[in-house]
Amino acid sequence: MSSSAITSPTSQSPEPLAELLGSAATWVDDELPSARRSEQVLPRGESVGRYVILERVGSGGMGVVYAAYDRDLDRRVAIKLLHAHHGPDPETKESKGQARLLREAQAMAKLAHPNVVAVHEVGTFQHRTFVAMEFVDGPTFKQWRKQARRSWREVVEVLVQAGKGLAAAHEQGLVHRDFKPENMLLGRDGRVRVLDFGLARSMSEGSERLQLPLEPEWLPRDSTSIRLTATGALTGTPAYMAPEQYRGQATDARTDQFAFCVTLWEALYDERPFRGDNRAQLAMAVCKGELREPPPRDVPAFLRRALRRGLSLRPDERFESMEALLAAIDRDPGRTRRRMLAAGLGTLAIATLSGATAWWSGGGSEDPCGGGRQRLATAWGDARREAVAAAFGAVEAEFAATSQQTVEHELDAYTTRWIEGHRDACEATHVRHEQSSELLDRRMACLDRRRLALDATTELLAAGDRDVIARSVGAVMALPSLDECARPEALMAAYSPPEPSMEAEVETLRGRLARANALGLTGRAEVGLAEARAVVARAAELDYAPLRAEAALTMGQVAANVGHEEEALEQLYTAVDEAVAAGHDEVLVRATTDLISFVGVNLSRYDEAERWGRLAGAAVRRRGRDMNDTIDLDQSLCFMRSDKGDPTGAMPLCQEALELSIVRHGPEHASTGVAHRALGNAHYAAGQLEAAEHDYQRATELFLASHGLDHPEYPNLLNALAAVCYSQGRGEPCVAKFEEALQASIRAHGPDHPAVADLTNNLAVVLMDQGRLDQAEAHAKRSLELRRARSGDDHPGVGAALRVLASIAEGRGDLRMAAEHADQALAQLRRTRGEQHPDVLDVLGLRAGIELAAGRVDDGVRDLEDALAMAEALERPALERAARRFALAKALAEHRPDDRARALELATAAEAEAKAADPNAPVVQEIATWRVGLDGTAAVAPSR
Repeated sequence: MSSSAITSPTSQSPEPLAELLGSAATWVDDELPSARRSEQVLPRGESVGRYVILERVGSGGMGVVYAAYDRDLDRRVAIKLLHAHHGPDPETKESKGQARLLREAQAMAKLAHPNVVAVHEVGTFQHRTFVAMEFVDGPTFKQWRKQARRSWREVVEVLVQAGKGLAAAHEQGLVHRDFKPENMLLGRDGRVRVLDFGLARSMSEGSERLQLPLEPEWLPRDSTSIRLTATGALTGTPAYMAPEQYRGQATDARTDQFAFCVTLWEALYDERPFRGDNRAQLAMAVCKGELREPPPRDVPAFLRRALRRGLSLRPDERFESMEALLAAIDRDPGRTRRRMLAAGLGTLAIATLSGATAWWSGGGSEDPCGGGRQRLATAWGDARREAVAAAFGAVEAEFAATSQQTVEHELDAYTTRWIEGHRDACEATHVRHEQSSELLDRRMACLDRRRLALDATTELLAAGDRDVIARSVGAVMALPSLDECARPEALMAAYSPPEPSMEAEVETLRGRLARANALGLTGRAEVGLAEARAVVARAAELDYAPLRAEAALTMGQVAANVGHEEEALEQLYTAVDEAVAAGHDEVLVRATTDLISFVGVNLSRYDEAERWGRLAGAAVRRRGRDMNDTIDLDQSLCFMRSDKGDPTGAMPLCQEALELSIVRHGPEHASTGVAHRALGNAHYAAGQLEAAEHDYQRATELFLASHGLDHPEYPNLLNALAAVCYSQGRGEPCVAKFEEALQASIRAHGPDHPAVADLTNNLAVVLMDQGRLDQAEAHAKRSLELRRARSGDDHPGVGAALRVLASIAEGRGDLRMAAEHADQALAQLRRTRGEQHPDVLDVLGLRAGIELAAGRVDDGVRDLEDALAMAEALERPALERAARRFALAKALAEHRPDDRARALELATAAEAEAKAADPNAPVVQEIATWRVGLDGTAAVAPSR
């Protein structure tokens, strides 16, 4: 995709008008097929009903527009005449074009609003429908912008008027669906009018829900199609269409919001928010939420925030109404201050006296709300920046330099948003007078908690060693979201602040919690845990439940980082209880989301994790489906369900997390890399190996860009790519990939670290498949040793190592030892993974083969039947189910002659199942050859 801005195609110059009309409006869609341009123009003086044609003004996607004179009412009007090829069918006497123009007229006729073009009449002329409407003497918004360079204030002032017209339409239950610069006229009277409601629909009517694939082939590739109105299944002008329009989904008022924000962005930055040189590229960018970074311009932060929200990928992430969007953009602080000055010095004096609060850090300065930067000076000022840079520079590793760039970029962005939020909160009360003092207090308290977290994190980074620097990116990414501090409804609905008598101590304890959390995130979890315990003890003595909830959450998180499972669970459970009691929804969402990961992935207690997922989902909904909350919840459930072996349940959540992360952070952000990795896990669990490889590769690219090549987390990404390689049957090259991942892990963590155990066992698996049994056994025993040293027998990794040892013993012909290891592995995995899990399924198949080889036919057949039933219950990939069905067929045919008819029936079903999934899969030919090899008594499939 081109990185340059979208270049509008060369447009026709407006045709000159008679002096009578002056610079009347030019209603142009810019690029029209030659067949339409060649239509005969009505001559001056032609009568269309009671209207006399004066001059052609321009052409649009549906018709030609003329300036005309209304003889009866002595006024100028605009006549929109449908193109001839849209005329009525000789047999049906009607056309879609006529219906559309009639719908436009009916829609506009309902809107008696100063910012909507008025419709006077609908009629027919030479079998062509026309609409007579208000004539607006002035340019389109697009032409107005070209006449002179416009400031952001001028642009907003014009668009606010247009937005009021759209809001009026929405009040009537209508959606425009084709809002763009050419559909706004700026009259000489100073009024802005919205026109061309030809795509308007009733909100109750909706639109056809066409599921269109997001592939480049489904849209033409010509660049000239970007600005033309599409009138088929896709309705709207592609450059301004929302994702739901591209997907053929239902539209509503939020669709117009999206187009409005594209128009505003384009006017402010001279480029559109989504890249694309043709409709296909543009559609992909819009539907993936690939919002580009705005170029440097004198555009205030509140406008940038409003645009980002209005351009959200999901409609429910946009503003609740057009009025809310207009309120967010029509708030020029300079204009408000000028109005205050115009009201007289007395008013200013009152404001100064009433506003002498601690948050007006500037005191008597000209900018009383400009003290945010000073308040952050300790947390991320010049001195702290230099200290952090020195700490990174002292680490002799490639990842340190890369991580430093990422950390500084993230901290700069975080502090910029904090300062903007601080100013906005102050001005909302003391300048714009739109916010109560109580809400100001709550917003500032929220910001102060974020400042404490920022200060604690940067302080630790400034004194950090190699381990701290290795965790620096994750620590910065985990800083609490600032969005919470700009949500008045949530803040006012939240818990009450502490009593004045304990306010100072509560703030001190929150600072200690911030430090404890930062210690846990930067590899100093034992120290952080001691600090968190002390705060928990003191919080229990204070009569302030919100602090108790926060303390329990922090202690639970830090204990989990240390690996103190029982203590972590106890505190996370307590955090949930205290959060419910205190009405602390922020803690409730965080604690329940953490429990999904801790209980589900770490402890493999999936049913309990699903219950926490339901509670977390309810808490997220109660908080208004905050985007950060939703991403975290989706990803936690995605990882848990993939680990559980439920890719069907995981996939939609993984995909939503990725889409939202792209919208929230951008496609190149490290957090988006984590979302790709989560989706890769789901694809891998589903057996979709090419898709998994794609996501893992993308996750690796983003990780290296933000962390560096020799980062301690890098081996896990290498392992994921090696696993995909192995699962695709690529053989020896995969062994080298696993060896590379293992060595990288040993270099990063040391030879005895638990992180080395899984990679050691994975290498044992591929070595065993290559027939290198002695090497495989050494690695499997080493993995078992590392796991038992840390977790005893209570970790699934123990079962994984025992499974490999069972296979190795079977390969050597030691069936007694093989059965012993398989029994141990099965019992251990059932205890840690649950009765229904792919790992349990694999061990059942392994043990069945051992039992059959040892002559225990009944036991072996029973295990194969159980494995097949479990594969079907877990909805494993079709080829895997076919292979297990075939394994049972072979066992029956070989060991139970009386069951050969059933064996053939199973094989026939397995062949059909495999052929439907992949006709070229090796198992298809294997089954067919085996069936031919049966003797004649079983050569005919039994009747059903």
